[in-house]
Amino acid sequence: MTLLGDPRLAESLVLRLAAVAVLVSTLEYQVNHRCLRDGGLMGWAVGSLRYPITAFRPFELVLNAVLAYPRVRFTIAALSCLAVVVVCGPEALVTSLVLPAAILLGLLLLTIRNGYGLDGADQMTLLVFGGAAVAGVAQTAASTRMFLLFVAFQGCLAYGTAGVAKLLSTEWRDGSALLGITATRIYGNARVHRAVRRHPSLTRIASRSMIAWECLFPLVLVIPPVAVFVILASGALFHLFNGFVMGLNTFTWAFIATYPAILFVAGLRPW
Repeated sequence: MTLLGDPRLAESLVLRLAAVAVLVSTLEYQVNHRCLRDGGLMGWAVGSLRYPITAFRPFELVLNAVLAYPRVRFTIAALSCLAVVVVCGPEALVTSLVLPAAILLGLLLLTIRNGYGLDGADQMTLLVFGGAAVAGVAQTAASTRMFLLFVAFQGCLAYGTAGVAKLLSTEWRDGSALLGITATRIYGNARVHRAVRRHPSLTRIASRSMIAWECLFPLVLVIPPVAVFVILASGALFHLFNGFVMGLNTFTWAFIATYPAILFVAGLRPW
């Protein structure tokens, strides 16, 4: 049974969803652009000193031209426009070499510009567009399938390793980690924190359920199609909830972007 049988369609869906993550991220940069000023938390005058390459004048001039404030805002705006084109553009353009490679370059520049606070969503979008750029060089059916296999396995690896890491943690198994996260300023939510604090047994069940779901996620590549849809639907709800409660907006789109690839790879099985 084919779950998503057209590899080109699957590739375009992966890239469009990942591009939404890029768009959300760049808009967040623009809203908080004051942090990018030289006197801000992510000032380039100090941040650039982390890289030995800036000691070479040619590289320093190039990087300053696109990453120094306020010019970095134009770089971010350009990346936003590229993301919009991927989201809305024709399939042939979206799956070409040019667009994924251009977005990959923009993401790498922002990674250089801000090396702090990067998370799994940033890594996943880099992997998606990096893989798409490599596949775009060949522009063959085989390269498209290899790209989808790469993204599907990366998605399974991300969930699986997160689950195993939580499984090895006493704080995650007993629910105290979940309680602590909801109390933080960055990822917390006062209402949710009060709810989980009042119901420790439910918090423990929720934490262990999350661990089990993440650990078992890689099975989507071998289980029956109905179960695949159930796991991916629950994953989408999980990310939407986290985006609303914890503000993990880019996680929602970056990880759901792997789902079309997973559906395609799961559909390669004969049963």
